[in-house]
Amino acid sequence: IKDKIGWSQTTNEQLITLVSPVNTPDHRSVYSYISFSTPIRALGMKVSLTSHENWSKGLSIINGDNNTQSNFLHSFSVRFENRKKEKWDAALGGNISITDARYSISSMNTVYYNTSLFTDIRFTPSDKWSFETKASLVNYDSKSFDEAVSIPLLTAGISYYFLRGERASLTLRGYDLLNKQIGFERISQTNYLMQQEWNTIGRYVMLEFHMRIGR
Repeated sequence: IKDKIGWSQTTNEQLITLVSPVNTPDHRSVYSYISFSTPIRALGMKVSLTSHENWSKGLSIINGDNNTQSNFLHSFSVRFENRKKEKWDAALGGNISITDARYSISSMNTVYYNTSLFTDIRFTPSDKWSFETKASLVNYDSKSFDEAVSIPLLTAGISYYFLRGERASLTLRGYDLLNKQIGFERISQTNYLMQQEWNTIGRYVMLEFHMRIGR
């Protein structure tokens, strides 16, 4: 992309940083996505594989010098689920992503490692009742930070269906039952790495009503 809007950053003797938008040349990006799934009939399950690559390169200006930043993301995920879902619908999987961030005039080169595991289970013994639970564990790691961060999440719910054709339902669902959820983000910027954390609502329970309109 020619003349993409980038940033010019200048820090003066009083350590005041001024940032202004500028046109920068030669912004490039390449993206690929591959998905594959197949049944494993002998085990009564289906496996899905997904892979994607994303490479980007851009230019910023730091105190009058050109700073070239490149990011190379590799991501791979796998998911297993049962094929016959009359009563049980279960899935298990995981994802790993690696981001390599590099700067031409900075010593802040780093590699991010994000991994996650998850499971979703739903049991429907009859037309009137349904039980479900979802669990996940996400781990954030990076060479530039001292500690890895792990966030476990657990959600569970029970649903009751009523009216003709089970058009309406009441669901009692508990969110973040372990009370471990936090807002978290790590990103690479023009000439620095940033980690953000923020509070979330935490553990709570909600009563939900749903109704299907029409046939």
